Amino acid sequence: MLVVGAGMMPGHGARAFDVVLNAQGEYLDAYLTEDLRDGDGNLTTAAGRYAFVTPNDPAHGGRHLNGKTCFFPPGYGHDGQFVTSDDTFDEVCIDPVLHNQTPPARCDPANADYVGNDPPGWAVMNADGSWSHRVIHAAGCGPGGQGAACDLEGVSPTNPGSFGEVGGPMATQGTIDPQGCFFDENGNLWGTDVGHDGDPTDHDGSLLVFFAASDYHDYCFVDRALFSPAMPSYDSQSRTIYLSESGAGRISKYTVPFPTSQADCALLPDHTVTSPAVKSPFGVFPLDATATPAAIVAKPSSDHFYLASVLLPAAVVDLDAHGIFSAFVVAPSLPNLSLGGTQILPPVGKGMSPEGVDVGGDGTIYFSDLNLQTDPAAGRFFATGCGRMWKAAPGSPPVLLAHHLRFPDGVKVTDSAQLDLSNLSAASDSTFCPSE
Repeated sequence: MLVVGAGMMPGHGARAFDVVLNAQGEYLDAYLTEDLRDGDGNLTTAAGRYAFVTPNDPAHGGRHLNGKTCFFPPGYGHDGQFVTSDDTFDEVCIDPVLHNQTPPARCDPANADYVGNDPPGWAVMNADGSWSHRVIHAAGCGPGGQGAACDLEGVSPTNPGSFGEVGGPMATQGTIDPQGCFFDENGNLWGTDVGHDGDPTDHDGSLLVFFAASDYHDYCFVDRALFSPAMPSYDSQSRTIYLSESGAGRISKYTVPFPTSQADCALLPDHTVTSPAVKSPFGVFPLDATATPAAIVAKPSSDHFYLASVLLPAAVVDLDAHGIFSAFVVAPSLPNLSLGGTQILPPVGKGMSPEGVDVGGDGTIYFSDLNLQTDPAAGRFFATGCGRMWKAAPGSPPVLLAHHLRFPDGVKVTDSAQLDLSNLSAASDSTFCPSE
């Protein structure tokens, strides 16, 4: 179903309001916090949740997206565009299960709807959710640095992928599982690659930067031995990066020196920065009250931060300027626990597992929720359940916005004037999780 709207084009005169973007189930959903109206005040699209980018549908972006959404600053050749982490080629043309559900034209280089053969990276998207036919990425493991079957779960002879594939080199760092992003004051794009996060001993996550001066082709790895790095925050005034390592239970901050061009990196193919940034602890358990830190975002009009803590505790936390616990913004929740399919605690739908977080213009906190499930009898431990999106005013209980989502992670609140919302489609609930 197409939701028809006269549209709010970037810079047009209709009154702006917050739009919450959330990547879930390979979709990019848009939550309109107010009704969308045309220049005459006529209602075009009611407030609510819609699909902004839809997998496999070229009319609605046609990309498989994950993680945080970040808008290019003006003046760097991509005005009005944004990036979101992208693994479309792997999902559409390589994955042995999903490939059978894909129209053949999507994998035909001669077809206008071809998805490209880029390894996972950051797709450059237009304001209307269409793809610009560019993915910013590190060199992949396929021929010429492009995508290939080796990208799937980083399979190797000793590390089978999700579908049991064996053999081939592992995916290259930077293309294993891109997720986070931000732009610095020089227009450079910074990204985090989660790495292989299924095993707490894995530490091949990375922090890398793509340089605006090269139109984001040149890049450096600033850190490449991270334990499941999540979605970072950046303070441009102090030039400080705040980054959670979910697999290590810590938050680190990085300060200058930062690389300014590929000349600051080791020779190909390493790309490691030659003068490392200064890395120091920011949040350390128990001072920050969490052993499972995820996305971190600056608290408006404050030197504090909001931190999503996935499990221990399952909460949204307020940290002070030194990374020390200040308050629970969303109170801790017990995980969903069952035994042999019988729910034990908490009641169905009450457990939370916050993953992504951002703040609206009025101070409202929006956060995604993996809704982790544990059933020892079924051999399921902290498995992703029917994910959800919530909003919360500080000091008030959270309000449910949507459920039946598939792995909702990155959350970005943006001004509706930055988007063309005339091509929204109906939201899609996941068919991969049971009803609540």
